[in-house]
Amino acid sequence: MQRHMIRQHEPARDLNRRPEISNVIPLLDYKVSQTADATYRRAFARRIERLGGPTNLDSQAVTVVRVLTRVLEETDGYTWGHSSRVSNYAARMAEELGLTRSEIREIKLAGELHDIGKLAIPEELLSKEGPLTEEEYAKVMEHTVLGARMLRSVFNDRSAVMSVVRWHHERFDGQGAPDGLAGYEIPLSARIVAVADAFDAMTSARSYRNAVPLHVAIEELDRNNGTQFDPDCVRALFRLVCPGRILREAC
Repeated sequence: MQRHMIRQHEPARDLNRRPEISNVIPLLDYKVSQTADATYRRAFARRIERLGGPTNLDSQAVTVVRVLTRVLEETDGYTWGHSSRVSNYAARMAEELGLTRSEIREIKLAGELHDIGKLAIPEELLSKEGPLTEEEYAKVMEHTVLGARMLRSVFNDRSAVMSVVRWHHERFDGQGAPDGLAGYEIPLSARIVAVADAFDAMTSARSYRNAVPLHVAIEELDRNNGTQFDPDCVRALFRLVCPGRILREAC
């Protein structure tokens, strides 16, 4: 009954479209050039050069993931490990919520790419030793819109990837960003990744703080259940985390 209730709130989804691309790097170079200053564009070009540029790219989503996550790893090592874990958590949550295999695969891909807009954020903000100021935080939060712009020519606008990249910082109560979507206006894929993202952010160490204990992360998610997060998605994560199996498989 619970899974049926989750599904009946969802708009029609087209999760099976595969990206049609011929060359990922020039696409990203162009998109970043529209959003970043000259200094950052030069730094982006240097990272592409260090990676050796594209080789034998095809139209499969796995190729997009491999190329983009390698570039992002060059920018922020934490983001790569974070994106991988979020992808794993989100896929397991989607399975727990009864989604189809194709939906789970695309949500897993979306988890890998959810922070890809950080490629257009200045490196000094991503690697800052310490908490961000309000102004810096607002700048970093632009990664949702920038990421969606980067991938607009790669993925269908209604795909889970596009939904997650743009809307994984929306809140269930409508107080999130960038568009202030609320409740079931937020696509299920984005609601799932929002919970997985927050959980991993809390339970992972950063340069300026230690990871919080598991019970503290659970308490924080529960405290924001129904306000920041979709209750169904929080419950799905709790069902997985309590036995510990999601933690072992994500490491």
